Amino acid sequence: MSGTVLLKEAEILSEFREKSVGPAELMFRVGPDGEYVIVYSNRQSQDQLAVPRRSLGDDPVRWEQLPNPLMLYLTQVFEGLMRDAEMILPVFETDVPQRRAFSAKVQIHKLQHEERWWHWFFFSFSDVTPWLDLQEEVMNARKLESVGALASGVAHDFNNLIMAIQGHAEYLLMTRANDSELRDAMERVVKVCSSGASLTKSLLGYARKQSLEMDIIDVAHMVREVVNLARRSYGPRYQLELLEPFDRDANDENRQELPISGCYSALSNCILNVLNNSRDAMPNGGRIRVSGQIKDGLVALSVLDEGGGIDLRHIETVFEPFYTTKEVGAGTGLGLAMVQGIMKQHGGNVEIKSKKNVGTEFSFYWPLYAPEKGGAIKQSAENGEKIPLPVVADVPKLVYLIEDDEHVMSSIQSLVQLNGYECRSFTNPEGVLQLLERDVLPAVIIVDYAMPAMDGATFVREAYAIMRRKPKQPFMKIVLTSGYPASYFDDFLKEFDGVPINLLQKPFNHESLMKIIKGSSRRFLRKITSRVSPV
Repeated sequence: MSGTVLLKEAEILSEFREKSVGPAELMFRVGPDGEYVIVYSNRQSQDQLAVPRRSLGDDPVRWEQLPNPLMLYLTQVFEGLMRDAEMILPVFETDVPQRRAFSAKVQIHKLQHEERWWHWFFFSFSDVTPWLDLQEEVMNARKLESVGALASGVAHDFNNLIMAIQGHAEYLLMTRANDSELRDAMERVVKVCSSGASLTKSLLGYARKQSLEMDIIDVAHMVREVVNLARRSYGPRYQLELLEPFDRDANDENRQELPISGCYSALSNCILNVLNNSRDAMPNGGRIRVSGQIKDGLVALSVLDEGGGIDLRHIETVFEPFYTTKEVGAGTGLGLAMVQGIMKQHGGNVEIKSKKNVGTEFSFYWPLYAPEKGGAIKQSAENGEKIPLPVVADVPKLVYLIEDDEHVMSSIQSLVQLNGYECRSFTNPEGVLQLLERDVLPAVIIVDYAMPAMDGATFVREAYAIMRRKPKQPFMKIVLTSGYPASYFDDFLKEFDGVPINLLQKPFNHESLMKIIKGSSRRFLRKITSRVSPV
């Protein structure tokens, strides 16, 4: 190349650098022969883009010496510039030497010398990795909003289906107790319903659409129950080992209690989810070790498998929504994201350590709870504390049921009638309001919130307006049922603070329903009730 062009090249670089917008700079020269070489690259290009540093006059960097990601990116850019010299350059993302993203700008200069054209392309790259990380967080937040909206939207219909199935199954359990085969089948149906209801609650809790039901639970007892469930379903190829302090049953005097404040249903699902992941990581079978301890005021739980492990580059992304390493159709990518979300709601955390071809360890951490004097630790949702409520004696055994879903109506009606109550069913609230006007009053009104004509909230307002107009206001309890999340009704319940309105979230069981119906006329249970048996 002639000295004239080389002298001009220094002037071109000086002019380019005055307009540079990024710390990493590269200047390509394309001669008449069409060869692309880098004639200048600064220290930032060397540090950030792994391009050898060059000053003008040094031997140029040949195209083949570029890192492969940068070479592929620039190939696409040069092809685009041939079509449109004013094109906006795409973001350049690379994992070499580390994960980064750069916005890029290009300036072009042409020079004709001795009837031959020379071209210079000056690239400036600005590190926008933090901005892209923030953008990714925003996108994930929007995904969570979408999941929450979807979960909240389908929860009502899904819980209605479970309510119909569970109600009829409980009815058969209580009326066909002598048929052992039928009883076994119905117990399985109820457990499956409980599992479906727990899954919906956990998903809503993860999406922050529902407040979890917090209680004092013993982690040691909960872990034993979950592991025993897993043992029955995993088969003989998998060995689930319970180590200290989970290897002692409830009758062992030396067993150690690990009390925390938490939602039994949500946390047991988190543990089962991680156990399932460990099983899936060992398709040919293997050992899963479950251990725990109390350390620095925290209850720690460890689940260690002997699977293939997780690649280090995936460790940081396994908790992201929709991320999965499983085959298409084998996983949604929501399991571990749900686990992390629920653990955060409990003031805890979940961590992961993994080594390729050795195994993976998941660790849960919860704040240790110090029970108050005389307080009892809840062992599970099945054998939790019983709340004795006196039976209604001063009002007739008449219940009005307002429900537009015939399957749900049938199941609830069957459960109510099991205890000797007369149950009159209605598909719309207007008929019940007319009876109230005529003083045909029940002990309890059970009304669904979501109905096409008049919703449950409007009915409650109309019903209490009728009661207030009467010379002697009678006592009458109203139970609002819904498949929507409990938090959906916070403002509504505040509106009626001090009056006997209860919320039963579907699917509810016979015990929860009768606690409210049999409650004293002078005392009512203001509690969001959606208890189901643990899976």
